[in-house]
Amino acid sequence: MNTNINYQPSTPLNFNLDFTKQRLRRNDTGLVAFDENLVTFKTTYQFTRFYAGYNDDINRRGFNPFTGQLEPGLHRNGRTFFIKMSYLFRRSFGGNG
Repeated sequence: MNTNINYQPSTPLNFNLDFTKQRLRRNDTGLVAFDENLVTFKTTYQFTRFYAGYNDDINRRGFNPFTGQLEPGLHRNGRTFFIKMSYLFRRSFGGNG
């Protein structure tokens, strides 16, 4: 199952929330092999056509396979900061000079 909500209050600002439910049940025993809830929240703000951005990738820790207990807190997978730049080169052909 997958559900997605997208909200754009203004042209440069966008919010996106995505929820995915995955469950696998074994046919031979009828037991659940895994049951996972994935939640993704993304916010985008585009300042100008040449923009800067930031991404923070965080997951909830989930269940510990050894204890079977839900571990509290979040786990950071990585951070990314980026800048998009463009430059136009022009060359004059056959001009005076």
